[in-house]
Amino acid sequence: MFARRYSLPCSTCHTSPPRLNETGYQFRAAGFRMPSEEPGDTKVRLADYVGFRLQPRYDLTRSRQGSNVETKQDARLFAAEGYFLYGPLSKNFSSNVKLTVWPEESGETELTERVEGTIRFKYGNDDSFLDLRAGVPHPHEGIGGSESYVASDTRPFIQELRTANFNQDTFFTTFGFHQAGGLAAYYYKRTTVRAQVTTGIRVRLDKEGRLEPFGRKDPLTMALPQGDRGGPDFNLFFNQILHHQAGNVSVQYYNGRSFLPRLDLLPQTAGGIPDLSTVPFFKNNFDRLAFYAGYPVKRFNFLYGLQRGGDTIGFGGRFSSLGQFAEAMVRVVNDISAIGARYDWFDPARNKIENDMAGLTAYVNVWLHNELRVTPEFQYIVMKNGPGQPNSVDTRFQLRLYWVR
Repeated sequence: MFARRYSLPCSTCHTSPPRLNETGYQFRAAGFRMPSEEPGDTKVRLADYVGFRLQPRYDLTRSRQGSNVETKQDARLFAAEGYFLYGPLSKNFSSNVKLTVWPEESGETELTERVEGTIRFKYGNDDSFLDLRAGVPHPHEGIGGSESYVASDTRPFIQELRTANFNQDTFFTTFGFHQAGGLAAYYYKRTTVRAQVTTGIRVRLDKEGRLEPFGRKDPLTMALPQGDRGGPDFNLFFNQILHHQAGNVSVQYYNGRSFLPRLDLLPQTAGGIPDLSTVPFFKNNFDRLAFYAGYPVKRFNFLYGLQRGGDTIGFGGRFSSLGQFAEAMVRVVNDISAIGARYDWFDPARNKIENDMAGLTAYVNVWLHNELRVTPEFQYIVMKNGPGQPNSVDTRFQLRLYWVR
């Protein structure tokens, strides 16, 4: 969509798409406009402000715990996405709206459909400006180690899918939820200071009786009455760009509130939908403090992240979590394709012993004709299940195609 608008190659804004370099980071921050661009500077064509993406996907997973081995495979259309009105509306205002539909439910998403987008107001010049937004923003906009868009198919454990867990799942992941709210940021050359207030996460029961967290608050998605009081959440972010090819140092602090059922008091049932009206809910006051860094060396990009979290225990007290990742990516062939590997480690509850997990992810990110992205990924994950219990070992292969227009 942006390449059509400006007749520029993808390497203008990306290291290996969708990862951004400094130009891409500043372009997005300014409301999807080039420096000093005014409405009318480029010829307006509808196709340049509307884009689509399809994600067919194949998964093969082998899980082993002791002598028990289970193998699963699945091929499906994982997601269909539409991008609308990404760009400037006037000298100071811009917008972006994204609609995503998942034909099948997945543990990697919120619900089966999602709308995100904001109205943005920019005041200042290219080197120093104030950015104000309202709507349902993307969970995070970083660069280098703090970027939420990755060249692999999966994000690091500390950013998505791996949650703090002492005696029950707390659900929150820092890059995992789209929440309505407002944002104010100040950009000065290569420095960003950003503050965001959002409505918090909520929980509901899905069709199979499982607790399902989600971020946005609207009349179409009804939460459990006791779990509909989350938020407000506060997200603070500082970033310093060190090198054009995604070199950075970032610090993020997130403070939030959610209401969760006391699952340790839930009566044991032989199937069916649990009756959560029989157990009290508790308020989880949680926080996350993360440090991210990235730096390029020739065609390599080295990335690192460290996060510490704190959560409330339902029956009283607090517990902490800790995780980190290290990644190396090298650009090959056409300047935007890449090969990479990432090591993850995460301890969901420091108060407990032998419950941490570690994983190795290897991936290839290939772009063909700037429209078709092919990303095979291999993961080897080891999860400890407590003293005296055998480890769980998952071997996963994922092949995802991204077709963009």
